[in-house]
Amino acid sequence: SVITVLLYTWLLFLSPSDWQILGRQLSWWALAVPVYILVLVFWGILIWIGWAMATTKTPPPPLPEGEKGKERLSSSS
Repeated sequence: SVITVLLYTWLLFLSPSDWQILGRQLSWWALAVPVYILVLVFWGILIWIGWAMATTKTPPPPLPEGEKGKERLSSSS
């Protein structure tokens, strides 16, 4: 992981400005790619939360006090 940090620091601050990929400097890519990944992760988490909320079934409503006693009596017989 130390090598990754050193490589990223070099790409961000020390890479030659004439080295380009698709017309952009390496330092631009060193910022753009992690930001893009973070945005994708953020939206993925939001989609996951929304899906979980949409597919979670609601619990049944509680029984009134009078019906609880009847239910206990009928289940014990």
